[in-house]
Amino acid sequence: MTDTPWDLLQDAERAVAEAASLDHRLATAETELDRERVRLQETATALAGEEADVQALERLSGARIWASLRGSRDDDLAREQAEREAALYRHEAQRLRTEQAQEAVRSLRAARSALGDVQGLRRRALEAVEQHVVATGAPQ
Repeated sequence: MTDTPWDLLQDAERAVAEAASLDHRLATAETELDRERVRLQETATALAGEEADVQALERLSGARIWASLRGSRDDDLAREQAEREAALYRHEAQRLRTEQAQEAVRSLRAARSALGDVQGLRRRALEAVEQHVVATGAPQ
């Protein structure tokens, strides 16, 4: 069975609507990805700070000497290591969220790309309808 020009136009209109929906979802996903990347940088910075705190207590430094004089070096080191581990966990969790956001964007871009030139498709369908009407003198 051959599609009528109206069937082609209906299919084109559906493709245009789907493209608009994907464009909206893609814009939202890209905004979310930007947010996740900022959060990832924040967690990386926090992790680096916690790592520096642990390093200060593990190597000969003013912080280590002061903690040793107060008699709290072991407790301070254990606390800083726990804070580093917590920061590492937050960073890894954020890295996974960022990767998920990246995958969502990739998926939406692929879906949108697969639709192709929907406005061109619609334009050609309208031309086919116009040609049909001119050729037959009938709207359908």
